[in-house]
Amino acid sequence: MGKRIERKGLRVVIVDVEGDELVVTLRGSDRALAGRRCVQVPLVAISGVAPAPELIDARPIGMKLPGSFVPGWPGPIFAGTFVERGGRRERSFWSLRRATADQILRVDVADVPGAGPFRTLVLQVPDADAAAIEIRRRMSRRDERAGM
Repeated sequence: MGKRIERKGLRVVIVDVEGDELVVTLRGSDRALAGRRCVQVPLVAISGVAPAPELIDARPIGMKLPGSFVPGWPGPIFAGTFVERGGRRERSFWSLRRATADQILRVDVADVPGAGPFRTLVLQVPDADAAAIEIRRRMSRRDERAGM
């Protein structure tokens, strides 16, 4: 079992590296709002991972499929799959619940075979800097084992 990166107190989203995959497990109401239990991405398909404080005022583009948008104060809730309209119709997965800027983590996924349906994951974690460092560390460890 890899190191878990959890939302403080709520424990509704768990970001974990298991073997050669990044696994995002949703719990509680986030599972219901997002319409799925987990998202898995092979580490080899991850093209970037970084804190994304600039997304604090952003909102997903496109249709919710399945997904939820709940406006509110002090901030909105975005959960689930969002599909861009027109063009490439790329899918993104969001799980933000009234996040602060330092809690937003963006994971970019390359369009390669076996990468899964999402090109972007936008996740709320307790500390986006620490989560990004841990995921990158696990990715480099995987690359070392593979001799890359």
